[in-house]
Amino acid sequence: MHKEEIFTMALKFRQNIKMTRALVQKQIQKSFHRSVFGVAWHLVIPTFQLIIFFGLYGAINNEFDLIATIIGLTIWQLFSNSIFPSLQQVIGSKGLITNVKVPFHLIPASSVVMSVIFVMLFLTSATCFVFYYQIDLQSGLLASALITFIFLAFVYGVSIIVSIGNVFFRDVGMLWNSFSFLIFLTAPILYPEKILPEPLSRLSSYNPISIFINS
Repeated sequence: MHKEEIFTMALKFRQNIKMTRALVQKQIQKSFHRSVFGVAWHLVIPTFQLIIFFGLYGAINNEFDLIATIIGLTIWQLFSNSIFPSLQQVIGSKGLITNVKVPFHLIPASSVVMSVIFVMLFLTSATCFVFYYQIDLQSGLLASALITFIFLAFVYGVSIIVSIGNVFFRDVGMLWNSFSFLIFLTAPILYPEKILPEPLSRLSSYNPISIFINS
């Protein structure tokens, strides 16, 4: 590979980073326009969800597992806060794609980046619960980081596929709402997979979210 090609690739990568950052800023401003608390909602609401899900998980399983609840909520938030916003952003960014020449793949990428930011806010509050219950997280942190990176790549790929489908068939967006709810119900977020009877357990094992949560 020639130096000119490497320089061109590096320049294009830098431009994509700048455009992605601009898209993320635009999405955040648009999402929280005229909101009093703004981004803080993504700290408050997931914290309440953690408390509720932690209680429900313990009630269903007769055993409280804070880490399982945090992992389930983290995976689900990365999934849901990336794909559905991508559907909306691609449809609403027609002018950016045609006039400003923003590459199509950067729009789903900006939604994934924004979901990561929101999840980091959630993990800030979740860490307080971890310290309160004196849970050791040192073992498995590296593996968790690697699995999360693979999961983000998976979510990004699904976001692109679903967004492209929604451009040609708007029914995809409507169907995705029902499909994502089914994914949520069959993922071990509110319950451990071991308590499910055989047919439901097999269905849960095919859920891509379940694979990453169990990993």
